[in-house]
Amino acid sequence: MAALRVGLVGWRAGAFLPGLVAAGAVVAAVCELEPGRRRALGEAAGVPPNHRLDRYEDLLDAGLDAVALGTPMHLHAPQAVAALDGGLHVLSEVTAAVSFGQCRDLGRAALAAARTGRVYMLAENYCYSRQNVLVRELVRRGAFGTVYYAEGEYLHDVKDMHHNTDGSPTWRHHWQVGRNGCTYGTHSLGPVMQWLTAADPADRPDRVARVSCLGSGRHTDPEHAMEDTVILCCQLASGRLVRIRLDMLSNRPDAPTNYTLQGTAGAYESARAAGETDRVFFCTEQEGGRRWRPLESYASALPAWYRDGWPPAAGSGHGGADFFVARDFVRACRAEIPVSIGIEDAVNWTAAELVSQESIARGGMPLAVPSLSALLSAKLTPPAPRSEPHAGCGAGGERPVVVSDPGAPGVPQLVMRAPAALLAAAGVRDVPPGFAVRQALDADAPDLARLLSGAFGGGWDADRVRRDLLEAGDVTATFVVTMRAEGSERLVATASDREVPDRFPGAGYLHWVAADPAMAGSGLGAAASLAAIVHSQAGGARDMVLETDDHRLPAVATYLALGFAPEYRDPSDPARWAAVFRALAAGRRSTRTAAAVARL
Repeated sequence: MAALRVGLVGWRAGAFLPGLVAAGAVVAAVCELEPGRRRALGEAAGVPPNHRLDRYEDLLDAGLDAVALGTPMHLHAPQAVAALDGGLHVLSEVTAAVSFGQCRDLGRAALAAARTGRVYMLAENYCYSRQNVLVRELVRRGAFGTVYYAEGEYLHDVKDMHHNTDGSPTWRHHWQVGRNGCTYGTHSLGPVMQWLTAADPADRPDRVARVSCLGSGRHTDPEHAMEDTVILCCQLASGRLVRIRLDMLSNRPDAPTNYTLQGTAGAYESARAAGETDRVFFCTEQEGGRRWRPLESYASALPAWYRDGWPPAAGSGHGGADFFVARDFVRACRAEIPVSIGIEDAVNWTAAELVSQESIARGGMPLAVPSLSALLSAKLTPPAPRSEPHAGCGAGGERPVVVSDPGAPGVPQLVMRAPAALLAAAGVRDVPPGFAVRQALDADAPDLARLLSGAFGGGWDADRVRRDLLEAGDVTATFVVTMRAEGSERLVATASDREVPDRFPGAGYLHWVAADPAMAGSGLGAAASLAAIVHSQAGGARDMVLETDDHRLPAVATYLALGFAPEYRDPSDPARWAAVFRALAAGRRSTRTAAAVARL
C-alpha cells in the first residue's frame, strides 16, 4: 500500500508529525503564513522548500491524500470543506466550526466524502490522554456500573494570547473570548461524552440534546465579551447530565484537565493540583470502608493499542495525546479502524458550544441542540457583518478585515420573543363568520404571492412562494386565513412557522405574517399567527421568536397584544424600542382624539 501523503496546515499541525510518521504516512507539503514558522515546520517535516507554501489553495493542488489542519478555529470548517470536496481526508483541530452555517457545510461535505471512503476526524487530543483513555476503558468494562453524570473543567489563563506583540487582537481575542458562552469546551466535553457513551449500542449513540449556560460576570479582563467563568449544563438525549466549566481569564494556576465521573457502581475524580493523584472508587472494593484508590493501580486495563504505542508517543505533545490522534487518523484513512471522533460527534460537541452562546444571552434558558440532520435540512440565515482575522494558512500575519455576508442587513431587525406555551394557551383564534383558518396548499401559491407582495413589496410570485415557504426545508408549516364570497375563496392573511437553529435554537420562528390591507383591524393576521404558534408549540418549541422593523407599528402592536415582548440583542435596541413605544402611544392618542372629534 502506498504511503499516505499528508499536508500540514498551520503551525499547530506540527504537533501531529510524530504520530503521522510512526503510522507510515509521509508529510509531503506544509502551509503557514508566517515565513519563519513555515521554514521551521518544513524543516522539521523534511519537506523541500518548493513544497513549503503560504497559500492553502496551492497545498490542495500538491497531489496529497490528506490534510491536518492546525489553523485558527474560524478557518477549520471552510478549509476542511475545501479539502473534503477535493477528495482528501481531513484531520481538524478543535473546534470543528464557529457557526451553525459552518456546521451544516462541514456535515454535508463530510457525509458526501464518507460515501467515497474519505475520512473526517476531529483532533480532540484530550480524549487521548492516558487518564481519559483508562477511564473510558473501565467504563466499557462495566467497572462504574451505569454512568449517568460527568464533569469537565478547562481552567487556563490565556490572556497573553489575546493580542499580538504590536497590540493588535489575535483570532483568540475574537473567536474565543470575544463571544460570551462556552466557546472552547470540547477539551472538557469530548472526553466525558466518550465515557458516557462507551457502553452505548453502536446503532444508538447518545448526544447532547439540551444545554443551559450561565456566567459569573466580567471581573478580571472586562475588555472581552466572555465572562470570567461560564458553566454549561448539558442534558443528553438519554437523560444523563454533564457539567462543563470554562475559564480562560481568571488569575489562577492552570487546571485544564479536571474531570469527574459518577456511576451506579463507582466514581472517578481527577487530580486538581500538583501532588494529587487521579483516583477511583468502586463499590466492589470496599474493604476497609469507602475510600479512594489511585487510578494508576488499574493501569493494566489500558487497551493494547495504547500500551503498544506509548514508547514512541512519550515525547509528543499533550502527554502523548497528539501522537495517538495522528496515528489513529492514518489508520482510519486506511480503513484499519473506525474513525474515533467523526462528523456526528464533531458537530454535536460544537453545536453545544454554539447554543451555549444563545442560552447565556437569555439568562441560562435551557435550549435544544440541533442535530446534524436538522442542520442539514435547515435554511440558515446569514450573520451580521463582522470583523475577523485574515483567512490564510496559519496564525501568523493576522490582520483585521471587515467581512460582510451577502444579503446581511446593515441594521438588524428588532427581535421579539414569548414562551410558546403562553401564546398557544389562547388556542387558534376564532375568526368572523365567512372566514376560516387552514394550512396552505400548493394551489394557494399564486394568491399567497399576491398577498405577500401587497404587504412586503414586489418580488413575490408563485415560484418564490413554493421555494421560500411551501417547499422550504426550514418552514414547518404555512397557514392562511380565507374568506368565502360569492362562491369563491380568497386568501386574506398568512403566517408561517419556521426554524432558524443557527440564531434561535429551540425556538419557533414566526415568519412572513401578512394581512390584506382592506381587512386591517379585523384580527386576521393575529389569527394566522396563532395558528402558526400552536403548530410550533405542538412540535416542541419552548418559545416563539419573530423579527420586525421599526416602522411596522400595526404589526408590532399585534405582536405585543399576542404576548410577545422586546428582546434587546443589539446596542441600538433600547433607543429604537423607546421610539417605537412613543410612536405607538402617539398613535393611540391620535385615535382617541379623532374619535372624540367625531362625537362632536
